[in-house]
Amino acid sequence: MNDVWSSVDGKTWIPATVPTTFTARAGHTNLNFNGRLWVIAGQDANSNLLNDVWNSEDGVNWHLVTPAAAFPPRYLHTSAVFNDRMWVIGGIGSKGHLSDVWSSADGVTWIRETAAPDQKIVSYLLGRTTDSTGLDKNSDNHVDISDAILSVKHAP
Repeated sequence: MNDVWSSVDGKTWIPATVPTTFTARAGHTNLNFNGRLWVIAGQDANSNLLNDVWNSEDGVNWHLVTPAAAFPPRYLHTSAVFNDRMWVIGGIGSKGHLSDVWSSADGVTWIRETAAPDQKIVSYLLGRTTDSTGLDKNSDNHVDISDAILSVKHAP
């Protein structure tokens, strides 16, 4: 999809723009970072994997930040905002599951933080379905993404 919707009350939704500038996609992530909405990577309608990054101040006008970020193309990854950076974690790439971790302060320059995070990250990426609070929907376990990212930053 490449449509954007907004709601004041969470019940009534109106289209912000249809279609947007970015390619229709699935398996992407989106964030709210530095007062902007961000769309990161995903898979297009032809099953091509993407590593582009887009942002918008209003959800209507979208700007291509980079057509090809430093991280490999992927979909079904996780993204988070932590310590004034955007984070892209794992996902599925052209050769299967990815376990790498990347971060950026601006969406243009991406730094590879680690190639192989600890088991906490891997289990988070591959086996857990979480809601927006990080609560594992399949158990009473709470997944704290900030703890997971900190463990990556201190990994050998």
